[in-house]
Amino acid sequence: MFVGGVARPWGAEIALLRLLEGLRDRARVTVVLLEDGPMVDRYRNAGAHVTVLAMSQDALTASRQMTAGSLQRVGAYTRAMFRLHRVVRTAAPDYVVGNTLRGSVLAGLASTLARRPFVWMARDRLSSDYVSGASRLVFRAVLRLTARGVIANSFATAATLPAHRRTVIVHDALAREFFEVAPRSPMEHRQVGIIGRLAEWKGHRLFLLAFAEVFAGTDRRARIVGESSGSDAISIAELRTYAHELGIAEQVSFSGHVDDVLHEYQQIDLLVHASLIPEPFGQVVAEALASGCLVVAPDTGGPAELIRNGFNGFAYTMGSVDSLVSALRKADDMPLADRERMVQHARETIEDLDPDKIVDGFLDFITSLRTRATAT
Repeated sequence: MFVGGVARPWGAEIALLRLLEGLRDRARVTVVLLEDGPMVDRYRNAGAHVTVLAMSQDALTASRQMTAGSLQRVGAYTRAMFRLHRVVRTAAPDYVVGNTLRGSVLAGLASTLARRPFVWMARDRLSSDYVSGASRLVFRAVLRLTARGVIANSFATAATLPAHRRTVIVHDALAREFFEVAPRSPMEHRQVGIIGRLAEWKGHRLFLLAFAEVFAGTDRRARIVGESSGSDAISIAELRTYAHELGIAEQVSFSGHVDDVLHEYQQIDLLVHASLIPEPFGQVVAEALASGCLVVAPDTGGPAELIRNGFNGFAYTMGSVDSLVSALRKADDMPLADRERMVQHARETIEDLDPDKIVDGFLDFITSLRTRATAT
């Protein structure tokens, strides 16, 4: 049983979908979500039984505020936990896995009360730049007291967690379609893109500023893909205004939310990852590496585990416009043969993110926990 938070196509939710697709014929899976939304049908189509807790808006608000660092409305949050406890006790799964921070707090407590083993699927960094102090203390306490094992999506994520003797690194899987796409020549479309939710910390302003510095007045086009959502959202209108101020408004296009994200990658030649705080994993970076894009990404967090500077992509100092500008110029000036060689190296990098390999790693760890429990 996996316990998630929102039912929206965000990073952790998409990562769980990829895992479910690999588990379809290998395990019976239930997913419990804290709200209804588009991911419900997608999880069901991946073969999972989905339960949506009929939580009040107060409970949902409390859950989101937990993630933001607030412990308001503890009563509503506690009631939500007891409702999940009843679901866990009735279903009696072999393991309860928390897929998000908000889901893991509920899952850890509810599964412990129901005497079911709990595994934390850590997809978020427990650091001060990602989670504020009060919530971080709660998450660490739940991890120490309830988790039989921890699965982190990167070494960067694991480094921010309290020490646990049963911790393993299992990266997020890529969708199978990324392994089936035909190779293409780099720089076919003259598009420089950024893909992801429109939020302040995702660095869209940094992206536009660096693009203006390098490509203003050229035939290059900036392609911004993603919808504005979440409490830290930045609107398309704000970004349009900023592009106008930089004198590049005619070179910038916005795609909004798209279902066929692979098509977007195939329109982009140079993919920029511009987050202003370290990403736990960097799913967009992995997808771009698989899609034949040249990739420019920060030299910290999960992306640093995927990018070898000058070999399969370009790394720059996170948050530095000068460093990003330098990386963009290097990428744009590369001879075609070098670009093609880099793209080939990039595709080799993501071979270990094949869904079957990721599912093997996940199930091997779960099996090892069961073996240890039987031995003791």
